Amino acid sequence: MIQRIQSVYLFFGALFLALVVIFSNAWMGTVVAFHMSLPLVVYALSAVGGFIGFAAVFLYKDRKMQAKLIAVVQWLALALVLVLVAALGMFSFGSEQSAPAPSAMTYLVLLTPAAAYILFSLARRAVRKDIELVRSMDRLR
Repeated sequence: MIQRIQSVYLFFGALFLALVVIFSNAWMGTVVAFHMSLPLVVYALSAVGGFIGFAAVFLYKDRKMQAKLIAVVQWLALALVLVLVAALGMFSFGSEQSAPAPSAMTYLVLLTPAAAYILFSLARRAVRKDIELVRSMDRLR
């Protein structure tokens, strides 16, 4: 399980998605000022993406299924990035002065889904390399 690099990429990608939930107080005040339902969407995307990413670590024997799950997690991480960027964009162009200003921690938390997306793409590439390696070894037999 751990001897494959994609397992490490998947684990850290799932961890980065979990950090969005863990450090929710950093971005919550900024986002809630505009939409009350937006934190629920962010929690759902990051929790489902993190769970599927972590579950994909244990599918190391079925590489094709693992590659499919990684593709799903990549789309969820991309959706999370877009939702958080849209929320920050609404804050930037909003005219309300009562909302709290975003801190450096807010921007750091907003970067974690992007880092998770990059890690998931690296994991998907490594799974594809494994699939190609197995195919080439089957041809030699």
